[in-house]
Amino acid sequence: MRFFIDPDTDEPHIYVHGVEEDEVEDILFFPGEDDGVVDSHVLQSDERVGGATFV
Repeated sequence: MRFFIDPDTDEPHIYVHGVEEDEVEDILFFPGEDDGVVDSHVLQSDERVGGATFV
């Protein structure tokens, strides 16, 4: 899996949003609800600490 590297920080851009690589992997491989909107790929999955993450 590859992540966009922020040129200002040289780290994955997801860090700006407080998201770790394993969280992205969890959502992509074990998605919760799909919003069902055409041309949209928003998935929701429960986080380990509660709440939800949207990608």
